[in-house]
Amino acid sequence: MKSDLEATQFSYLTADIGGTNVRFGVVNGAPRQGGRPTIIEQKIYPCAAFDSIDVAMETYRDHIGVPLPEIACVAVAGPVKNNIVRMTNRDWLISGTELTSRFGFEQVVILNDAAAIAYATRVISDGELKTIKPGVALDEAPAAVITAGTGVGVSAIVPFGDNWYPLPSEAGHVTLAPQTPTEVALFNTIKNETQGAISAEMLLSGSGIRRLYFALAAVRGSIANDSITPEEITRQALDGADKLCRETMEIYSNLLGAFAGDMALTFGARGGMYLAGNVLRQVEPVISGSEQFRESFENKGAMVQYLSEIPVNMITLDEPGLVGASAWFDHSVSAPSRVNQ
Repeated sequence: MKSDLEATQFSYLTADIGGTNVRFGVVNGAPRQGGRPTIIEQKIYPCAAFDSIDVAMETYRDHIGVPLPEIACVAVAGPVKNNIVRMTNRDWLISGTELTSRFGFEQVVILNDAAAIAYATRVISDGELKTIKPGVALDEAPAAVITAGTGVGVSAIVPFGDNWYPLPSEAGHVTLAPQTPTEVALFNTIKNETQGAISAEMLLSGSGIRRLYFALAAVRGSIANDSITPEEITRQALDGADKLCRETMEIYSNLLGAFAGDMALTFGARGGMYLAGNVLRQVEPVISGSEQFRESFENKGAMVQYLSEIPVNMITLDEPGLVGASAWFDHSVSAPSRVNQ
């Protein structure tokens, strides 16, 4: 394998760095400036296995057995400023300048991971989407993405002339609002523990599912399973085996739908709303075709008709961050000033 790789001309390294996992790949062949780049040698590692991104990148370099390409495009879970990210849910500082110094790159481009996923919506196929709520997307309108895993990311993709530009945000940290008496009781219970505002990330991430479960147990006076995982809560909700799990996921669906509707209004996402990330793919059977999700998405007073026309799709692709980051760089390679977002 090593001899084959040595004969391959890599264009650039691509990576997607989340709070839990880091994913790497290399793009081979000349930049296409359109379409979907070919990513090979994809590898995923748990972030907890490394003290820094440097060590993770060195491990990947050892895996492929050849020097890294001269250019890197990296999607990171966190706000990007001056090509630097201090990650929100992991104690890593990722700097394009420091990576260049350590690995000898000629260029390092860092972008927000949700923005990368937003750009991926321009190049993935219909077969990599699953309809959550039907609608009709307008071709030249903005679209928006919500991704949930360790944290919650939000981004939009907006048209400008013949191009599309990802618009990063930190809307995963906006304050959620309860919609029902039960949710009011839940929020009061959680506020007593956290002593602060309740953000989307606090309740819609993987840990958020557990937080909802334990708060609901307290409100209902039920006995909670202290060792239960978000995956088990979802599975038991689908099986109907546990009433507390089922109600937890009903509330989760309602909160997610309301938040997605808010983001659709905020970005004017008549081009569609997309959901992504390990947690949302996991809960897809709960929310797919759910009247509860749809109603909370559309329940915005005068904007009911506006929102009823917006489709919501789940991205089923395993690595949309890698695809989006590589496509954004590939399409922007002739204008590098555009990519330092």
